[in-house]
Amino acid sequence: MISTILRYTFSFLALILVQVMILNNFQILGLATAYLYIYFIITLPANTKRSLVYTLGFIMGLLVDIFCNTPGMHTLAVLFTAALRQPVLVLYFNREELESSIPNARYLGMWRFIRYAVTLVIIHHVFLFLIEAFALFNPIMMLEKIGACTLFTTLLIFVVENIKTSRQ
Repeated sequence: MISTILRYTFSFLALILVQVMILNNFQILGLATAYLYIYFIITLPANTKRSLVYTLGFIMGLLVDIFCNTPGMHTLAVLFTAALRQPVLVLYFNREELESSIPNARYLGMWRFIRYAVTLVIIHHVFLFLIEAFALFNPIMMLEKIGACTLFTTLLIFVVENIKTSRQ
């Protein structure tokens, strides 16, 4: 139990540090930024209480907002993603898996996990960029950013999952 809490605490802190120190300063073609910090919410055990998911999502989004000087954008996007996490889990997993599994490539298989992760990444990115634009002044540019960031984030999630799976 203690080792699990320590592992999730380390993951939480590491993802925030990687996000604010590296990924926020790295863009592809000035368009795509990876938002890997949502990987934490994606990989929480399926039976995690919603209140805990919301609390962790709020803290994570708030910390990213503080370090990135984005007043509430990431917090709101992560909370929205956390709110839709359970319905997405129900969409992709059966009842037995929801009660006992951890949504990762090791338990679900890589492609099933990627479908689940892409769904949550798209939800997060659409909401984040809608908040950022606060209007649909340039919908083509917004769709390009959503697509590019989703692709970049999903690619990093795929890499992290491959590394974790190969270690185990």
